[in-house]
Amino acid sequence: SAAMATTIESLVAAGAEPVYGDLKDRDSLAAACQGVDTVITTANPVLRGGEDTV
Repeated sequence: SAAMATTIESLVAAGAEPVYGDLKDRDSLAAACQGVDTVITTANPVLRGGEDTV
């Protein structure tokens, strides 16, 4: 959305480096967090049990 793009642009202008990971992919999260000092996330997993459990 346009609002999200504006928010991301504002964070980049402030010196943030956006990276992306998938809550269902542990390796993608580990890679996204390598060498970082702070993680800011808007992730909101829906826990339904079984394979969907994070």
